[in-house]
Amino acid sequence: MTWFTFISLYGAVILTFHYLSDKPVRLMMGFQAYFFLLASRLIGMSLLPLKAPDTLIPLFDPFIAQLSQDIVLKHDLFFSGHFSVVVLLSFVVHDRTKKFIVLFLAGIMAVFILMQHVHYTIDMFVAPFFSFATWKMIKAFNTKVGFKPEE
Repeated sequence: MTWFTFISLYGAVILTFHYLSDKPVRLMMGFQAYFFLLASRLIGMSLLPLKAPDTLIPLFDPFIAQLSQDIVLKHDLFFSGHFSVVVLLSFVVHDRTKKFIVLFLAGIMAVFILMQHVHYTIDMFVAPFFSFATWKMIKAFNTKVGFKPEE
């Protein structure tokens, strides 16, 4: 299921970058939100170091695997980074049709991640809340400093 997971992930990323190609402020806000989402994930993993499920089937990123040495991370559980990123992308994309496609890809990816026992259900459940909170924070900050995302 790894390939299906990453087709969903990279499909959402490519669609989002295509959408943002003429929206520099929204692109910048997306990168800001991504940074803070990763930071909150690092804090979450530090505060809640979960043991990997015994039935874990490792998730290998076929592209990153070309650049790394067969390292398998098993304790990066709380919360799902893959799922939270795609949900975050759905907030960054403002176009309804593209947003629906990105959310559809997020849903498919969540099913595959859970079927592969890569994360506990709670890791998947809280991920969208972190994505939402991060996007709202970035949107509020940028509005306060005078940047308005192109709609």
